[in-house]
Amino acid sequence: MKTLTTFCIASLFSVSTFALTGNDATTKPDLYYLKNDQAINSLTLLPPPPAVGSIAFLNDQAMYEQGRLLRSTERGKQAAEDANLSGGGVANAFSGAFGSPITAKDTPELHKLLTNMIEDAGDLATRSAKEKYMRIRPFAFYGVPTCNTTEQDQLSKNGSYPSGHTSIGWATALVLTEINPQRQDQILQRGYDLGPYCRLSGRCHVAHQYRVPAAIAESQRRVHEAT
Repeated sequence: MKTLTTFCIASLFSVSTFALTGNDATTKPDLYYLKNDQAINSLTLLPPPPAVGSIAFLNDQAMYEQGRLLRSTERGKQAAEDANLSGGGVANAFSGAFGSPITAKDTPELHKLLTNMIEDAGDLATRSAKEKYMRIRPFAFYGVPTCNTTEQDQLSKNGSYPSGHTSIGWATALVLTEINPQRQDQILQRGYDLGPYCRLSGRCHVAHQYRVPAAIAESQRRVHEAT
């Protein structure tokens, strides 16, 4: 399992020629698998967020309003649950799609893998673009609380683009499909859903988020070509 863990994480986020700074496996080995110099460069792989007043920005506004109106629905309830992925939340979110419970008791190694790769996917893989653009999150921009206010104060100091939830969702989905390819359709759908649910909750914008899975897949492709 250790070999699989190393391969999966490296496949998703490694191969880089730039240098990040900040926390990584050398400073917080209990939260990260990778070092800064192993992370993908999201600033290079992703376009900048839309300028205020642009068509893409206005589309973001329309999608935000659409999502806000759905918060009292079942989709809204799911978005509120998906808002918190730490502490085993991501494993729980994917258990149904995976086809069996992913828990510390039933599948300890897999549970640890998914829990510990959250920072590699949500932080390291998005850090360079987030720090460059520092796009204000929807709840702060519009002055409307999210559907789950846990961590809202912390998130207000962190850029919304690219979406950490979108990155975590796709990274987790790509790992789980390699482990359980028979459930790949359900797993990939669940990974995709984390992005729109983040928008619905008011934590993320929608513009250019579709490029995030492509960036992660490109990083994985490079590693496979080199091995």
